Amino acid sequence: SPIPEKDIESFLIQRGLSAEESKQRALLSQGSLKRALEWDINLFETIREEIGVLLKNPDPSHVLALSEKWVEEDEKLEPILTSLSVLWHQKTMEGKRIDQWEAIQQALKGLNMYANKQLLMESLLFSLVR
Repeated sequence: SPIPEKDIESFLIQRGLSAEESKQRALLSQGSLKRALEWDINLFETIREEIGVLLKNPDPSHVLALSEKWVEEDEKLEPILTSLSVLWHQKTMEGKRIDQWEAIQQALKGLNMYANKQLLMESLLFSLVR
């Protein structure tokens, strides 16, 4: 069963990580201590920056370019989608659109079922910039 975020956060702080990084890793861990320890925080920050730029300038060419970039890094697609899920979960808690968070969850579920990951990511990103 999943470990509570607070417990993961406390464990990471005891291991010497900063409070801020421990909190981020706990959020991204989905209740897994192993995931919290292995998570690439730099990737999360990059995703946060890239999606921030996209949301400020949601031009279709930017959507397509970012989708293509992310799909080229196939092994990172799941962590990218998980990062988006965490970012949108935070937005949902602030009263933002839950349908966008649900679209990210569907993309995560569909990641291993769809042959055309480019189309999956394009569709998701277009739904996020609406």
